[in-house]
Amino acid sequence: MSAPELAGAGQPSVPRTATLHACVDVARALATLHEAPVQLMDLLLAATCAGDPSSRARLVMRNTAAHHFLTEEIRAEVAEVESEGASQDAAVGFSPAATAALDRLAFWTTRTGDVCADTAHLLLVCLEARTQDEQVKEFAHTTGLTERAVVRGAMAERHRVCSGDRQSSEWRPILSAHRPHRPAPYAFEARVRRPDQHTVRGITVRSQMTGVSHVSSRVQSHLIRLHMWVLLWSQLLVLGTVLAMLWSATHVTPWSWLWLGSLVARRQHLSPGARLAVDLVCVVASVVLAVPWWLAVLTLFTRVFDLLDGRLALLQVSGDTGDAALTEKDLRADRRADRRAAKYYQLLRLTGRLSPE
Repeated sequence: MSAPELAGAGQPSVPRTATLHACVDVARALATLHEAPVQLMDLLLAATCAGDPSSRARLVMRNTAAHHFLTEEIRAEVAEVESEGASQDAAVGFSPAATAALDRLAFWTTRTGDVCADTAHLLLVCLEARTQDEQVKEFAHTTGLTERAVVRGAMAERHRVCSGDRQSSEWRPILSAHRPHRPAPYAFEARVRRPDQHTVRGITVRSQMTGVSHVSSRVQSHLIRLHMWVLLWSQLLVLGTVLAMLWSATHVTPWSWLWLGSLVARRQHLSPGARLAVDLVCVVASVVLAVPWWLAVLTLFTRVFDLLDGRLALLQVSGDTGDAALTEKDLRADRRADRRAAKYYQLLRLTGRLSPE
């Protein structure tokens, strides 16, 4: 099948990295094994299991801890097909869903600011089209992977990927006369795998905070510092408010604990409008129940910091993903996906089905 045919006719094609080409070949080999056209799941398995372990998609999978959800049977099947080489049947075609997904490579390549489509973009197009394939949909649901999480991971791993999955724009002379013309530095790490250790960093917090290793914008760097200060003062205010509630409940009226519900109604669970509505109900009830007015003022300051914390987190994630339309509702949906994935991870760990990779 020719390159133009692989690229699809709906969208303009973009250059592809060597590792991405190899993954597409593995997907076709998997389809040949099953005697069916290439499906979305074949492309997803090729992106997440095939190719160099330092491909961009596999680095993203490790950084989000999603690689633990791939069973050893799946890895062994993909590894066997890959080891046999590109022996796929030339007559094997692509399903409509797979063709439409490959057409979207150009969109996601532009979305991440890259020149070439790589394995991370292949992972993105599969997740985007998950409603077209029940297996991909189930995989995304159990792992908690979303397009936003993958985009953030892909941006963070731009300069740490294997040579076969590296952007063509980074192939510049290392001894160029001017520093901006030299290639970006790459970090290489020695992999020492131990079956008794499992890396789970980032599986529950990836939807809010960002790391500083890939922040190239001075604005983003200042946002992170400001956010950390806001988080610190927010926690101190929460502690002070709880102590004030305790004193007021023991010396004035037990109804002072009413404001505890206002503190619990945080942005992880409710929208800003719902939180303010809870505060309003507490204010009205406090007037009737003779709760001290200064307790309401103290809780109001806590709510201001809570709202500021939410806006700063939203700005950070918007900058990471380059998505100006991102809302707090989207972040709450990501957190719910993270919690589902964390619970499923614990289930795999308890039943001994956790991947040792």
